[in-house]
Amino acid sequence: MNRDTNRISRFFPQTQKGADILANSLNTTVYMPHFFEPDQPFPIEKFPPKTQEQKQELQNFFATVASPSKNTEKLLTFGKELKSAGARKVGVYGFCWGEFGRRAHAIAILDT
Repeated sequence: MNRDTNRISRFFPQTQKGADILANSLNTTVYMPHFFEPDQPFPIEKFPPKTQEQKQELQNFFATVASPSKNTEKLLTFGKELKSAGARKVGVYGFCWGEFGRRAHAIAILDT
């Protein structure tokens, strides 16, 4: 299992443990890509934003590093690499990102 993951702000052991449980329960491999590479996640100490400046920083983060369209392309590329390496089925499951999660669901349905 590859457990390289983060959410909006950082790595969460609970998410990794959940991936382990899912992988063991389904007898499969769970990949948790790091979508923000080479950039950094949003600083946890600034979330949720408390000032106008922090709100603007979060908006900038979603407009650049965490852009749904930018990361949709990364997700598609990752899925294609898995399939070319022999994966018969590729699924997407997410907890965060709202719009990105809806895109991921649509991609999973359209690109299987």
